[in-house]
Amino acid sequence: MTMHEMLRVMIVDDEPKVREGLKTIIKWSEYGYSICGECADGIEGLEMIKKLEPDLVLVDIKMPEMNGLEFIEAARQNGISSRFIILTGYSDFAYTKKAIQLSVDSYLLKPVDEEELIQNLIQIREEILKDREIRKSLNDAQKITRDSMVRSVMKDDSGRLAAEWDGKIPGMSGSRSFQVALVQFAEDSAVYGSDAVIRETDALLFGSSKNDSFVIDMDGKMCIVFADSDIDRSGRLLKEAADYLCSRGLTPAITALGRKADGIAGIGRSYADAVRLTDKRFYFGSSALLNWDELKDDSIFRDDCEADKAGNDIDIGKITEGLYVAAEVMNTGRIRELASEICRALRDSKYSELRIKGFCTNLLNAVYEKAMHRYPALSGKLPSYDERVAGIYDQPDICRLEEYIARQLEALSGIISAVDPQSVIKKIIRYIDENYQQDLTLEKLGGLFGYNSCYLGKVIKQYTGCNFNTYLENVRIDHAKELLLRGCKAGEAALRTGFRNIDYFYYKFKKNVGLSTSEFKKENSTG
Repeated sequence: MTMHEMLRVMIVDDEPKVREGLKTIIKWSEYGYSICGECADGIEGLEMIKKLEPDLVLVDIKMPEMNGLEFIEAARQNGISSRFIILTGYSDFAYTKKAIQLSVDSYLLKPVDEEELIQNLIQIREEILKDREIRKSLNDAQKITRDSMVRSVMKDDSGRLAAEWDGKIPGMSGSRSFQVALVQFAEDSAVYGSDAVIRETDALLFGSSKNDSFVIDMDGKMCIVFADSDIDRSGRLLKEAADYLCSRGLTPAITALGRKADGIAGIGRSYADAVRLTDKRFYFGSSALLNWDELKDDSIFRDDCEADKAGNDIDIGKITEGLYVAAEVMNTGRIRELASEICRALRDSKYSELRIKGFCTNLLNAVYEKAMHRYPALSGKLPSYDERVAGIYDQPDICRLEEYIARQLEALSGIISAVDPQSVIKKIIRYIDENYQQDLTLEKLGGLFGYNSCYLGKVIKQYTGCNFNTYLENVRIDHAKELLLRGCKAGEAALRTGFRNIDYFYYKFKKNVGLSTSEFKKENSTG
């Protein structure tokens, strides 16, 4: 017989020799019992019985502070269902009558007859085990009915069943509020054997609980129903469940906790919250626990026109250029900053998961194509189109999608550096040469390439022999000359080369070329 099958016995007697004798005259384990505690009076015994909840208590009648009968009566008033054997040196009929009223199992006179005690122990054990079997059969049938009714309430959006069955679902009449958690497992978890795992998790979390909390399977997800719980207790139990499930090879991908709501109808409302959270899990990153009370005001759950506006504000051309430049000059900080900005804007847009992944696929491909156009030597060195697409669509949430994009572009940056180990300053000068028409400043270039603007100004001067503004104006004037020779008017040439002030353009052109724009056109005219 294993210790797991042992019934627990507590001894309450004010005489130490009696307590010691009771522990030694009977070979308790041979009869399916183990001693779980002992004490010397009824007051101490009452605290101990509430804590240990033994199956059987051997108790003396005559004790200081609180006698044995008062102790048994107080235990009954506290809902203790333990069985009792009275051991006493007094054969007073009044004591016997009171013991019968308190449903005491046996009334034995001291000194205790060993055989008589053993016969009582055997009989009481048989009765306890038989009673447990009956209760288990009743409980199993009750649980099947309860689980079926609760699933129906959860799926009934109208609330009709909750109203009709309020107070009628077996085992759920004593709780005022409920809170539902859904556990969805990762795809790489072991196979979810629902029946066994549900039973074991229920026993782990609520095995000794007397409230209406329980665990059921709901469409392939583990559903945990907390009765009259608070967020600290619910959070602690969910952590215990996650640890246990991981030990079974079942990794919870996400646990969603709905609101705490009143009555049977509250189960349906809390379950609906948890479903909404699991449906939106892609937008919340890799959080282990999603709590409705913390996330209900998130913009992802609001129905408004801001989504379309956020989506329309995303300029893929501008983003592509920024990511490409950051990758080309190995500015990993800027790569991650831009990846974060993109994913945040996509989340705010409330685009579907597939639409977001499609956008990111197009974005990454655009950056790769730009890089391959610039560096033909990259051919064959980059992931294929199919590999890039698969990588993006494999990401389970937006945070890991952001990380994937950043890592891909950091890898691209390293490959570009390997095929073209050109100095960063040459890339910066080339960027100025190609983007002269934009509103360029040292501060903007510094942010783009990851350099302090003062330091960048010194490096540009050392490389070109003139300061940044002079170099930029020279580039702009050279392009303006080409436009003038192709027949552009001076004002148009000024605007197309980045000059915002026409008079300033005339001034810089004459100073740089030595001729006015009209003189320059006349002197270089082929006619």
